Amino acid sequence: MDILQKAAIAFNNLCKHQYAFDLSNGHTVKLVFRPQNFAHLAGIRKFADLYEFGRDTSSINLFYKILRGEISLFDAQRSSMYDTEARERIENLSRIGELLHTKRVVYGFDSAKSMIKSRLKSTVIFYKDDGLNFYLMLGIAPDGVTYYPETFFLRYDNAYIKGQTIVSVESFRTI
Repeated sequence: MDILQKAAIAFNNLCKHQYAFDLSNGHTVKLVFRPQNFAHLAGIRKFADLYEFGRDTSSINLFYKILRGEISLFDAQRSSMYDTEARERIENLSRIGELLHTKRVVYGFDSAKSMIKSRLKSTVIFYKDDGLNFYLMLGIAPDGVTYYPETFFLRYDNAYIKGQTIVSVESFRTI
């Protein structure tokens, strides 16, 4: 099994539940993962120069083909857009579940306070400092009553965290 399929399996396990986070500011955030979120979070839509990853294949079909092993990392590596950053994102996507167990999150993300210009719709950012200024980050955005995973990325600095409101996760549960 390659890292792309491993990431799809880990993501599929996340799709089996909804998650609720009670925060120290009194808010509760409910997060839902759906199969159609995988392609965007994995960054594989960037490989549009390849038929397998193109817009003609729905995000859901692409996810299930990867899950079954019909599309692999080898296929992704054929893209002119495949690089070290793409590989790191795919490699670390299987760790997204770790972020759900974080004890602190950015709440009310404000792009005006960010050190980087951002068009994120995410209002909550889960992050994990992996040491050496390496951060795994999951941005979630409101979608009615629940939140959806809008973005997953790696940073070698705290540009999305510094100056933001940080709250504690008081409790975490699956629904």
